[in-house]
Order: sequence, then C-alpha cells, then structure tokens
Amino acid sequence: MNKKYFSNRIKNIIKNINNNSLIILHSSLKKVKSEDAYYDFIVNRNFFYFTNITQENSYLVILKISENEYYKYIFIDEIDEYKVKWFGKMLNENDIINNTCFTKEEIFYNNTLESKLKEIASKYKPNKVYLDFKNNIKTKELAENLNFKDDKIEDIYSKIIELRAIKDNLEVENIKKAIEITKIGIEKIKNIKDNVEYEYEIFNAFNHEILNHGTHEIGFDSIIAS
Repeated sequence: MNKKYFSNRIKNIIKNINNNSLIILHSSLKKVKSEDAYYDFIVNRNFFYFTNITQENSYLVILKISENEYYKYIFIDEIDEYKVKWFGKMLNENDIINNTCFTKEEIFYNNTLESKLKEIASKYKPNKVYLDFKNNIKTKELAENLNFKDDKIEDIYSKIIELRAIKDNLEVENIKKAIEITKIGIEKIKNIKDNVEYEYEIFNAFNHEILNHGTHEIGFDSIIAS
C-alpha cells in the first residue's frame, strides 16, 4: 500500500479550505437491524478516501494553520475484547501505521477526542469548522459541545466530491481490478442461470464469486431480473 496517495489527498483538501480552520470527519456507525443484530457496516466513503480505514466510529481531524502548516490526527476506539469476540478484529496502532499515512504521534483514542479538540480550539481558535453534512451526526454533536457557532460551520462534502472526481493512480488501479472481478462474477452467473429457479440464487452466486476474489464488500446491491 502506497501511503503517499492518502497523504496527497489530505494535502489537496487542505488547499481547498481556509487558513486557521478545522476538518472533522467520522467513519460512521453500524445501523441497528433488530435488537442486537446489525446491518453490515459501510464506511463513510469521504472518510475512507483520506484514511484507508474502514473501522466504525473513527474520526479524522485536520487542523490547517496556514498554507505550509497543518496537523492531522486519527481517533479510534480502544480494543474491546467483547467487541472483538462478537464483531471481529479491531485496529491497533501498528495496523494504522502500516496501512495509512498517520504516524504513531498522530494516533489517539476516542476517549481523548473531546479534550484534544478543546485544546485545539483554545490554542488556535479556528474561525471555520468543516463537517461532512451528509455524514455529520457525530461530528455535529462534537461541534455543538465545543460551542462552535453555526456561522463558523461549513459543509465540506462538495469539496471532497470534487477531489474524488479526479482519480489518482491508486484509484485507477483499483477500478481496473474491480472491473476484472465483476467480469468473473458475470461469467459465473452466465454458467448457472439455466439451472436455477429463483433470482436470489443468481444474486447469491454472483456475490459469492465477487467476495471470493479479493474484495471485502460490494459497492452496490446487484439488480437481477429475469
């Protein structure tokens, strides 16, 4: 994994925001299905774009002082053995250091998030706070707790989408891989469609083939009709 792509994306968004400003992005949370059952977690794509992290309830904080001075931080949940038992592996510091553009000094736990933001607000007094309004439930709560007024808060969604519209080499490579894997899935259902009775069987066969060829999730639900 080439960390420079994620570092460059952060540098690019910094060019598009005011000096003395703050960005807060959240990775999102699992959605409750019923009682203690949850839908599959889907990360906020704008958060992932800068971090390469797919873990729920993680935060990206970027502080821009000037064109040549900025700081970035990642906040994650501390490892909880109960959660690991029921939901699977949680990220540790080494995972982040090895797979993202963040250093050990830039990694914090969520129980320090509010105190760190208060420290930043007190020291630098940012005049603008950027949130992703489309994915802003948790970040809006933070901004309110820090007493940032509405006139200081701005939606950064469109700025991120504009950056994401121009694909870097890493994205182009991943798109090519996704196309090849999709072709494999389509060939699979071509070969079975005459031997199945229900559309959901084709749906399941396609998804199974896709997930068996190096992808951890499917971007969109497949639409299958006959």
